[in-house]
Amino acid sequence: MDEVATMFRQARGERADEDWARSAAARLMLDGVREPLVRDGLVALVPVIEESQEPATTLFGSPVEWAQERHAAWRSDGVHTTRPSGPASVGEFVHGVSIGAAIAAPILALLQMMADGWVIDFTLALVAFPLLISLGILGFPAAWNWCLRRRTRGATIAIAVVSLIGYSSVVAGILYLAHDVVLWNGSGFWMFAVATGYAILASLTRRAWPASDPKAPDEYVEDDSEWKRSLAAYLRERDDIQEFRIQAIIDDAETHSAESGKSLQEEFGAPASYATRFAPRLEVSTRRRAWAWTMLLLPPIVVFLLYGLEDGWHWQNRFLPLVLWFLAAVFMAATTWRQAIQHSRDHT
Repeated sequence: MDEVATMFRQARGERADEDWARSAAARLMLDGVREPLVRDGLVALVPVIEESQEPATTLFGSPVEWAQERHAAWRSDGVHTTRPSGPASVGEFVHGVSIGAAIAAPILALLQMMADGWVIDFTLALVAFPLLISLGILGFPAAWNWCLRRRTRGATIAIAVVSLIGYSSVVAGILYLAHDVVLWNGSGFWMFAVATGYAILASLTRRAWPASDPKAPDEYVEDDSEWKRSLAAYLRERDDIQEFRIQAIIDDAETHSAESGKSLQEEFGAPASYATRFAPRLEVSTRRRAWAWTMLLLPPIVVFLLYGLEDGWHWQNRFLPLVLWFLAAVFMAATTWRQAIQHSRDHT
């Protein structure tokens, strides 16, 4: 978005207009609006500023309010605004996993040194663990989004639980087998060299799989069955509509289509555009996020209990990240539950 912000600054030669554009773009991007749509919406304002020579704030109001109004207008016009969930390609996923491993490696090294001292054994498990963590952190949401577009939320949750247990078991098995394979012994800061290796791997994967633009939503779906599947996928991807409402929306569309004698595409247009016509249900999306943060309270508790049963109930340095994780999850859960309750009151 740098080129768009530059266009705003050049329109009047004022930095304030550039800041306005960046704030508006940030608000839209945080709301999940596709970058090409954000760019087009902002570029359309540049000629107005050039002609009037008035500040962007005077012409369009605050950037946040303009962004909210523009987003609402796009939705009412049936414009598909949201970015596709998850990585756009296998290459992007592999690149992200490599970057995540490069970030996780020095963090794990510091935690290991806090527990065992400055000199540590670099086992195969320790070197591979950053990659396994990154694969789980990025792979789980990607698999969730892929499954959610094709299954109901209840089925997706069940598949996610089974997958999480399975992946955790595989990781535990790998770490158990690789724990005694010592590659070298030395300062924990050698882990930064491991991080550099993962960063090089990320660079190589980017060269092998250049970044590509996300696939545009389908504009024409002739088959009614495929249209319904596509609509259900877009509605589930919004994450603010319950499954029973999705089914009701599809049933209503089928009824109107049968009465008019037209196909669903002819009657309602592209499924991606039709999915945007339904007002956001913030009380649903925030409640789901609140449950997610609440569930994240469990892992540090379970790990703490396992450590306590194994080594006794005394303070260990390895407990520090668990405490930080728990406190962060408590804060986020409390915040999102408060938002969910407020949105529920506003809706009623």
